[in-house]
Amino acid sequence: RGVKSRVPEGVKLTRLFHKQRAFENADLIIDASTSIAVERNLALDNSYGDARRSSVFLNPKGTELVLLYEDTERKYRLDLLEMTYYRMLIVDERLNDHLSVSEKQRTNSFSCRAESSIIDYDNVGLLASIASQQLKKLYASNDAKIAIWRISAGNSVVDYINIPLSDWQLFDINGVKVYIINDVISIMKEQRLSSGTLETGGVFFGCYDKDRQIIYVLHSHPAPIDSKHGPTSFVRGCNGLKEVQDSINLKTYYQVRYLGEWHSHPSGSNTPSTLDKKQFDEMSTDHLLQNIPFVQAIIGDNGVYVNALI
Repeated sequence: RGVKSRVPEGVKLTRLFHKQRAFENADLIIDASTSIAVERNLALDNSYGDARRSSVFLNPKGTELVLLYEDTERKYRLDLLEMTYYRMLIVDERLNDHLSVSEKQRTNSFSCRAESSIIDYDNVGLLASIASQQLKKLYASNDAKIAIWRISAGNSVVDYINIPLSDWQLFDINGVKVYIINDVISIMKEQRLSSGTLETGGVFFGCYDKDRQIIYVLHSHPAPIDSKHGPTSFVRGCNGLKEVQDSINLKTYYQVRYLGEWHSHPSGSNTPSTLDKKQFDEMSTDHLLQNIPFVQAIIGDNGVYVNALI
């Protein structure tokens, strides 16, 4: 049976929800959508005002709660907290199965997600209570937070995993913003030093946002054992890299991908050589044909040089 509209004929409807009015007086905006697009929009859209942002979600099995919480100054922005979380999924063995999918699934007809995991209702209730409590507790603090609460199977004990915050360095390359986590830059410095008079390098992994022209470098894998190191040259090998990418895919549920390459100049400037420039042109062209970005970095006596296309 039809429902008669209460809007007079000829009257044009306008937006009843005004984002600026809704958020301009807010102190905290909580995202519980489990949508990466929503979280990124909250993190990077300044029209939401100066309010802190927080994101809460469960892992696919519904046994772990993840909380991302900005500081009052928003130095540790929500998207950067997300990337730090992904990095820990790769490097912390305790989180190897964090995003593994439940074996109990069902198919829903006429649904935007055909396959859904079946999760324990009691676990959801317990973790929701923890989320509510922690959101209120952290509101009274000025600090940022990344944390995971995990329900142990069998005894209902909840384990707490604190994830350390990481700082990032921003490189702006003709409007393309490349964020490199300080952990990766530290690794580059250490490997350059340990390589002595020979060049070395590694492989970058991370995420990107093509619409906003942002690249996040959050992990570096060292030079494979079949790499060739010389005083003025470095040829990165391939041994074991497929297994590395497969492992990262499983640990991050395909959120983190290969982004590019870095190498060192043992002494002198980080200025790219003619060969470095040729490599960037060839690799970036190949990647752009696949609609994916490419990042090149060189570390020398004067710091890190970065070039990128997206």
